[in-house]
Amino acid sequence: MSGYKIYQSTTSLIGPYSLLATVSATTLTYTAAALAPSTTYYFKVEAVDATQTRTVSSNRISFYSATPIPPAFIYLRKASVINDSKVQLTCHIDVSAIGLGYKIFRSVDNVNFTQIGTAPSSPTSPIVYNDPTALIDSKSYYYKLVNIDSCGYDGIETNIGKTILTRALSDSQTMTNTVYWTDYETWQGNVLSYNIYRGIDGVLDPTPIANVPFTGSNANSYVDDVSTFLDGQGVFNYYVQALEGMGNTYGFTDSAFSNVADAFQDPIFFVPNAFKPSGVNTVFIPVSTFFDLTDYEFMVFNRWGLKVFSTTNVNEGWDGTNGGVKQELGIYVYLLRYKNSKGEYFEHKGTVTLIR
Repeated sequence: MSGYKIYQSTTSLIGPYSLLATVSATTLTYTAAALAPSTTYYFKVEAVDATQTRTVSSNRISFYSATPIPPAFIYLRKASVINDSKVQLTCHIDVSAIGLGYKIFRSVDNVNFTQIGTAPSSPTSPIVYNDPTALIDSKSYYYKLVNIDSCGYDGIETNIGKTILTRALSDSQTMTNTVYWTDYETWQGNVLSYNIYRGIDGVLDPTPIANVPFTGSNANSYVDDVSTFLDGQGVFNYYVQALEGMGNTYGFTDSAFSNVADAFQDPIFFVPNAFKPSGVNTVFIPVSTFFDLTDYEFMVFNRWGLKVFSTTNVNEGWDGTNGGVKQELGIYVYLLRYKNSKGEYFEHKGTVTLIR
C-alpha cells in the first residue's frame, strides 16, 4: 500500500468531496486546520495500493466547528492587601464563556504593564489571584486581567484596580499620629468613604476609629490623638479600608484594604530629683511610657560609684536601702537604659537626692 488520501466536503455525507491531503501508509492521524466557524464538515479516507490503481474507502463522518463563546464581560471587583503581605485580586467572570484562562498584569504607572501570572478558567465566579511579590509598604500598584480565548489569543480585559498605599507619621510633641493614604481605583460604584483602623503594639482593633468621606484628591489624611494611650510601647499601627458606593451594575458593594503602616511615638520620662523614704514619695522610680519593656534597666550608684540598686522591672523603684541597710542621705547617680519603640537603644543619666 502506498498511503492514504483524506477527502473533505462541506455539502453532505455523499459529497462532492475534494482532496484535502495525501499521507504515507504509516500515518494514521491527520489534523484539518483553518476550519471556518459554525460549519459542518464531512470527511472520508481512501487507502491506495502500491500501484496507485486500486482504492478502498472508509466510512464517512461529520464534524461541526462550533464557534467558541467569548466572555461578555470580566470585571475586577477589587485589588486588596491581605494579611499585610500580598495583594489579592478578585475578578467577576462570565462563566458561560469558553476560554483558556486569564493573564494577570501589573503596573506602577498605569501605562507600562507587565504580565506577572495567569489564572485558569473556572466554571464559577469569582476567580481569585494572589500577588506575593508586591512591595505593599512602599508602592501602590495598578492591576488588570485579560481573557485568553480558546485559541490562545488575548481577548477582552477588565477595568483597572489600584491598591491603597498607607503611611503614618508621629508627632511626639503633640502626641498625635497622622495617617496618609492614596485613593482606591476603580469601582463602578466609585469610593463612598474610608474606614481608618488602629492597632497598638501590633494588636489590631477590628473596629474602625473613624470614617472619612471620599474626596477624590488622592491625598487623604487623618490625625489621631494618642495622648490617652500611655500604657503601651509607643508603636501604633494603621490601615485603611475603602468602601464602594452604589451604582455597580453587577450588584457588588465591595471593600479593599491597604497595607499596615506604623507610627512610633518617642519615649516619655519623668524622673524625680529627690525623694524621702519616710515621706510621701517613698520610692525613687522613673515614670515612663512609650518604650520597649523587654530591654529596660534602672540603676542607682552612690558617690563612690558603688551600685546600690538595680532592676529590669519598670514597676520597681529604689527604696533608699542596699541589702536591707538604709543608705545615708545625699546625692546619688542614676542610669536609665532603655529601647524605644523603633528598636533604638538609649541611656539617660542624672542625679537624685535622698532625704531622711
